[in-house]
Amino acid sequence: MYVRSIFIVFFVLVLQSFSVKLTAQNITGFSPASVCSGSSTIIQVDGSGFLNTVGVKIGLNSVSYNIVNDSQIQILNFNGASTGRIVVDTNTISLTSPNNLIVTDLNSTLSASVTGTICESTAITYTVAGGSFYEFFVNGVSQGSVSPNNSITFIPSSGDNIFAKAFDSSMNCSQNTNVITAQLQPISKPQLISTTSNISVCNNDPISSSIIYQLTAGANDAFITGLPTGVTAEISGNNVIITGTPNISNAQDYNYVITPVGVPCHESAYGIISVALDAQLSLDLFSGNTTQVLCEESPLEPIIFNVSGGATSASVTGLPSGVSATYDSTAKVLIVEGTPSDNVSQEQKYNYTVTTSGSNCTEQVLNGAITVKPLAQLTLLPTSGSLGQILCEGEAIEPILIALEGGADLINVSGLPNGIVYSLDTTTQVASIYGTPTGSVNVFSEFSYVVSSISEYCTETTLQGKLRINGDSTLTHDSNSGDTTQVLCEESPLEPIIFNVSGGATSASVTGLPSGVSATYDSTAKVLIVEGTPSDNVSQEQKYNYTVTTSGSNCTEQVLNGAITVKPLAQLTLLPTSGSLGQILCEGEAIEPILIALEGGDEITNVSGLPDGVQYSFNSVTKTLTVSGTPSANISADENSLISFAASTSCNTTYLTGNIFRTPQPTLRLISHLQTQNQLVCGTTVLEEIQYQLIDGATTVDVTGLPPGVTWTKNGNYIEISGIPDDVVYETNFEYSIFIEGNGCSSILNFSIIVTPNTMDKPEAESVQSFCIYDTPKIKDIVVYANNLKWYSADGLSVLDPETPLVDGETYYAHNEIIVSEASSIDRYACRSYPTTIQVFVQDTPPPQILEPSNRFCLDGQYTLTDIKVNFEDVVWYSTYTSDLPLSLETPLESMIYYAASIDPTTGCESMLRTEFEVYIEPCTVKVYNALSVNGDGLNEKLMIDNISFFPNNEIIIYNRNGRVVYKTSGYGVNNNFFRGYSNISSAGNSEVLPMGTYYYTFTYARPLDGKIITTNGFINLVTN
Repeated sequence: MYVRSIFIVFFVLVLQSFSVKLTAQNITGFSPASVCSGSSTIIQVDGSGFLNTVGVKIGLNSVSYNIVNDSQIQILNFNGASTGRIVVDTNTISLTSPNNLIVTDLNSTLSASVTGTICESTAITYTVAGGSFYEFFVNGVSQGSVSPNNSITFIPSSGDNIFAKAFDSSMNCSQNTNVITAQLQPISKPQLISTTSNISVCNNDPISSSIIYQLTAGANDAFITGLPTGVTAEISGNNVIITGTPNISNAQDYNYVITPVGVPCHESAYGIISVALDAQLSLDLFSGNTTQVLCEESPLEPIIFNVSGGATSASVTGLPSGVSATYDSTAKVLIVEGTPSDNVSQEQKYNYTVTTSGSNCTEQVLNGAITVKPLAQLTLLPTSGSLGQILCEGEAIEPILIALEGGADLINVSGLPNGIVYSLDTTTQVASIYGTPTGSVNVFSEFSYVVSSISEYCTETTLQGKLRINGDSTLTHDSNSGDTTQVLCEESPLEPIIFNVSGGATSASVTGLPSGVSATYDSTAKVLIVEGTPSDNVSQEQKYNYTVTTSGSNCTEQVLNGAITVKPLAQLTLLPTSGSLGQILCEGEAIEPILIALEGGDEITNVSGLPDGVQYSFNSVTKTLTVSGTPSANISADENSLISFAASTSCNTTYLTGNIFRTPQPTLRLISHLQTQNQLVCGTTVLEEIQYQLIDGATTVDVTGLPPGVTWTKNGNYIEISGIPDDVVYETNFEYSIFIEGNGCSSILNFSIIVTPNTMDKPEAESVQSFCIYDTPKIKDIVVYANNLKWYSADGLSVLDPETPLVDGETYYAHNEIIVSEASSIDRYACRSYPTTIQVFVQDTPPPQILEPSNRFCLDGQYTLTDIKVNFEDVVWYSTYTSDLPLSLETPLESMIYYAASIDPTTGCESMLRTEFEVYIEPCTVKVYNALSVNGDGLNEKLMIDNISFFPNNEIIIYNRNGRVVYKTSGYGVNNNFFRGYSNISSAGNSEVLPMGTYYYTFTYARPLDGKIITTNGFINLVTN
């Protein structure tokens, strides 16, 4: 115990000694906070204990300085230094600035994209390394404004000086780069001094004028390529002279190149010598002769010419029509072919010429001839009869006259009928065909004949014709068919009548037939059939005389006659002034008289089906039947009476039928409850809806006499009467009528609505009432004083449920209302007061806004919900978004999510929405333990600092009893970075454990909560055994 007391006294004395030494020396700040490398800026360092300064560094770089006094040092030159803390070394301690001095070093250099020998007109890119913004200069002249582009490309002139100024990203620092001087070589390019560099020349013809180039920029020699054979280039002094006579086998363009040699920079000159060949033209081995003789319309044997040399095409003139020339540019041949198409009457010779083109030199020409001989021709003269003629038996043909032309000398005619002959007049070369056919003809005979020419040289030709000889027509009645004269009733079919058609006739037709009867000709069987059913509506017997006539023989036609007699049918016809045969009557209604006329008969034999009360009469003079009367009444359902009328003749019996349909009166049925039919209401009171259903065939309806404010509607077969009657001054009885129609009938029903003045008291209430949306208010929550309260919509027609949620800004209508059924002598009584209007406002309070700059709080701060700053004075906190249980404002903060609702100070309404705020509770301080034991027992082997993991941005410095730094590090506790009793300062030695004893420390750290820099210090007891 005694030894420990002495140690404690010694420890306290040491603490007092350290306190005197260490509190007097430190760096409190410096200015400016950032500098540009290479500038002459003087940095002023403020603090205390500077008189014993032995050196100043920025980071690891020593700099020159001036001690102004104990509290101020000036840094005069910081060349070579980079960003780092300012360290002032005194003879007892090293002082470090709290922050880094920012030193901006651009270290910018300029480089060129091309080096070595550079020719004039070369585009060069100059690029700057280092910096963020740049401005380029050529010979001291800016080439544009400052921009982030670090390169510039242009064509410099020889001797140009190029450099750039580089800036940092804040534009506070700048630096000029090195200067690059452009050293350029001139370009040697041959210059044309003759007229042109491009010429055209024919093969084996000398170049008409020499091509001359002059070498420049010191060149006295050149390399020339691309000249045609026979053409050479000579260098005379500094001139290049091109001369000679081309001697080539193929025409082409020769692209020559002149390139200077012996100079570092050069550019070639170019030109073209176009050499063309003479044209060549020859007959192909497989070609037809150039001279040919052929008949008109005969094809030419193709004539083929080979085109070569410099010729690019060939053409022909003088060819006959139908013959043409085609040049094939791929095969280089000209082909003459085709068939002469000129209509020549005598031999015709065509001399043609073939000529090359396109060589631009000597062209070639070849000649030939094509002789065309005419064809033999037979031509029908304009005065001739036609080659095809139709004759009747015994009739002479119209003479046929044919002229012989071309190479025709004689003719031959074959196929003519007996009696027809031909002859040739050798003087006029006209042949004649004439005569009258002999022999008998039944129906007709046809003769096809051919007229042929006889030619000495070219193709013979022919003409063809046809002669038809028709016989006379024949017409007979087929005895197996119906008689040609028949008598029948109207609408009865005719017994078919058949006529045989023969001889030269090709058809037959009939006229005079009654309607419904027609004739059909069968060209295969050669018969005419008359058949059908007469359809004329005859009122008396009618006779139709008809005529049958043949046709198509072109010779004598035949005619036969007959007759068809048609007897009328009995007919009953409804007169235009008659009522219809089908009538729909309302109960007790008379029929519209039915008037029926009889035609084709003597009397109406039968009338049946008339209902009771309806009778008929027949006028034998006018032959008219009249039906009239009123059907018996008192029917309970629809009744339909079928009526029938009949008349007979020898041909037929005819009928007319109809029906008389009777229906009960249309009406309606009350389907709402009985008390609604007659009502007593006071003004402005809703009428209980009256509903009717249309029955007994009712389809349309109209309602009149309703009180003002009451209307009716029809929906299908239903009628609804509803509304709010206007108020009245005195009691008024409104008798309303319902007009009903259906099935062509109508009826009327009358009822009553009595309206009395409205004297009922209105409910009492505040006209404007406010509610909180948080309370989910309903209509029943509106404060109203009433006897018989009922809520209605604005139009007063719809009853509102008191459980209906209120709508912000909506107006609600409160009424007093009484309803009594079977009041006095009417079915129903109701009265509703005038409305009391209440406008409601359902208010919501906006959620609060969190004003806290951070959601992190210190663990040892004992913070509660009251410490969270918000923009509302009255706030309620919840643990969940939907919780109904508020938290106490004294609730200690935990790492969790809280939900805040605001309360309006005027209305007291709590906000529906809640603001979410997540809280993090973290340590805000550290605890540095004051001892460590470095003796290998595995306990307390390193200096422990509680909560160090929350403050990775830190620095610790440990001093010995002499005030010298023995350990210094940043990021203490990160990556196993701990003080284990060894020094990390080279001057103190770090191979062995530091001596056992008491040491002083300073620990500086940045708090993430607010970025505040906190420094704590104290003593450490190092035990080594």
